Amino acid sequence: MPPILSSRPISPKHPARQIVCLTATGFDVLAELGLEPVGGSASEVAERPEFYAEGAQTWPKVGSWLWPSFKTLRSLQPEPDLILAWQFPHRFYQSRLAQIAPVGSPGLMVVKYY
Repeated sequence: MPPILSSRPISPKHPARQIVCLTATGFDVLAELGLEPVGGSASEVAERPEFYAEGAQTWPKVGSWLWPSFKTLRSLQPEPDLILAWQFPHRFYQSRLAQIAPVGSPGLMVVKYY
């Protein structure tokens, strides 16, 4: 079994700019930071007025939070440099997601820049 997402430190060489979000919590975190994802799971949360409202229609949908579309994730342009995911169910896909971009949990993630 792959390690749980939160136990893996993420040390990007630069701040993530192209972020894909697979979780409702991730949308919340990004909205609070004033950031918009370049791709995200189909989510009614993202479409709420306090998050992105109609702006949520502007980025590609990369499947549902439970079943991400790896084909769509790989086809995103620009390529993502961070994927926000949860321990469940995304730990089962972690190795496949990590082939696309580093994976972090929005609830427990600590990012160290060097």
